[in-house]
Amino acid sequence: MTRNTNVPSKDWMDLPRYSAEYEKGVKSFLDFSYTYGDPQREEIQCPCDKCCNVRWTRRDVVYNHLIGRGFVDGYKRWINHREWEIDLNGDNHIDNSNDDIDGLLINQFRHTSKKPHRVPVKVLRYFSLVPRLKRLFICSKIADSLRWHDEERYKDGKLRHPADGQAWKHFDSLYLDFALDSRNLRLDLSTDGFNPFRSISISHSTWPFMMKVYNFPSWMCMKPEYSMLSLLIAGPHSPGNDIGVHLHPLIDELNFLWQTGVETYDASRNQTFQMRAILLWTISDFPAHVMLSGWSTKGKLDCSCCNYGTNSFYLKHSRKTCYMDHHSKFFIPKEGQKWVMHGLRDAWRGFKREVKQRYFDKRLTIEKMLEKCPAGVPAVHLRQLIEYWKLPEVEALSEVNSQNRKKQKWRHRMRPINFGRVRVALCRTKENNEEPLKAEMFVATRTKTGKEVQADTQIAISELENHQNAGKTPDDAFMAVFGKEKPGRVRGYGRSVTRTSLQKDEEINDLKQKYSNEVTSMKEEIISEKRQEMRQFLVNWCKTILD
Repeated sequence: MTRNTNVPSKDWMDLPRYSAEYEKGVKSFLDFSYTYGDPQREEIQCPCDKCCNVRWTRRDVVYNHLIGRGFVDGYKRWINHREWEIDLNGDNHIDNSNDDIDGLLINQFRHTSKKPHRVPVKVLRYFSLVPRLKRLFICSKIADSLRWHDEERYKDGKLRHPADGQAWKHFDSLYLDFALDSRNLRLDLSTDGFNPFRSISISHSTWPFMMKVYNFPSWMCMKPEYSMLSLLIAGPHSPGNDIGVHLHPLIDELNFLWQTGVETYDASRNQTFQMRAILLWTISDFPAHVMLSGWSTKGKLDCSCCNYGTNSFYLKHSRKTCYMDHHSKFFIPKEGQKWVMHGLRDAWRGFKREVKQRYFDKRLTIEKMLEKCPAGVPAVHLRQLIEYWKLPEVEALSEVNSQNRKKQKWRHRMRPINFGRVRVALCRTKENNEEPLKAEMFVATRTKTGKEVQADTQIAISELENHQNAGKTPDDAFMAVFGKEKPGRVRGYGRSVTRTSLQKDEEINDLKQKYSNEVTSMKEEIISEKRQEMRQFLVNWCKTILD
């Protein structure tokens, strides 16, 4: 590496940007870059504090950026603008006078015309991942963006970024040492095959493997400048089942990044750290998914989602595998979807509750609990439930729910039955459909035929009776036992009914009664008028006949 001797002085780079010397120095930098650099047509890499030598722009745009923003921190050597020349021919001090290059070439290609031209079956080009990942942390701006998912992301429960998904959170809960450092990278591998030649008759398949870093914000993850080509497999056919052989270099490098990591310099914090990485996702179409995962999409178990639970049968005459019930078992008529889904939800919750009570014990390991797996539950599904129940946030929520249940007093016995139905049933038992009292609603919802009344409920019912026998009104007796009403809720009517809604119902009933009375009176007036008109008509008709 040799330094270009035509580099101008750089004393002006530390001066204020509004000074004349700084403007003159920027012009000298642009003259050097367009003369000795490597401009692409009329564009060069912009070294301003925002572009960071990533964007290619014209001369006037670069000038405006450098005057308004200044150079990126630390860019004292103009490496991207050919201040240093790299000698690709090796060291100049080596004496090559004794190298018989001509003789070597003659010996190599002496019998070239007699040998047939051999085309390789497959060509694998591998581009190492570690140097490019380390290079991301050299620029302080990019290094700050790699911590965005932990320091600047909105954490309000909405899904805006892969870090908001369950896969990311579940991984962090399993590997806390990896999650502690937000600079550790989460990667994604995507691939697909295509024919680079326009002629369809030419048999050729090229498979690029692109690696993306999901630590970046949502608007930077998929940018081309942050996508890394890790593998390129070219040949007359697709890799097929032998793709694992081609993936060996990438797998070895990913294992090294996961287990050991590599020492990396972080420019944003001016320190070194042990960078680790994990491959969380792969993105591909279905044929590529078959090759990457090794799961066959042909035969009895072709569904990678249903896995070993795939329902299929073989048609012996047509020699094909049929999956008809997969389409029909999820079809529900539109008018019945609400009730079916509500029923399935309640049944699923009850089934999970029963399985958890019988087969889940947080003191045992997963393998011990799987030994007692019930006959109707696949072991794969039970394992997923157990792993979910063992999550720290789920255990904490379960503990809070159990404590709240212990604090509850006078628990009702209606289960999913709405209190409104109980209230309507009590209204029908009374004359004129009068509203039931709160004490009556309490007794009706806390007692059930065939079941023993709880002790605290029985004590409350006895106290209500004692207060009523002492001469208190039912409302005063209810308040003496249970205290004052809570804001926004009326006891005995369910959670969805408040004083405001009750008042609205009373006003609506009063309006209905008022208008019904008015309608009745109007009907009576109309009938009386019609009677008078008919009487007058009959009188006139009789007079006409007699005359």
